[in-house]
Amino acid sequence: RLEPTAGDLRLQHFAFAARDLGSFLERFSALEVPYRVGILDDFEICQVNVTDPDGNHLHIDFPLAEARRLGVERTPR
Repeated sequence: RLEPTAGDLRLQHFAFAARDLGSFLERFSALEVPYRVGILDDFEICQVNVTDPDGNHLHIDFPLAEARRLGVERTPR
């Protein structure tokens, strides 16, 4: 088993499935947590992408219908 060294990320990629996109985005905005929104039309998913304090990439997947209903769009790169 390899132990991580200083500076190594603990996770390569981690995802959660969730609902209530509007409340989620309100809370992240209120806490000033930076995030990017991705829209995956083929999978009918709206992804909210964040980086945790250790630098790991996480995304939280919401039903695309929620994003459409709320008018949430993809974050420009």
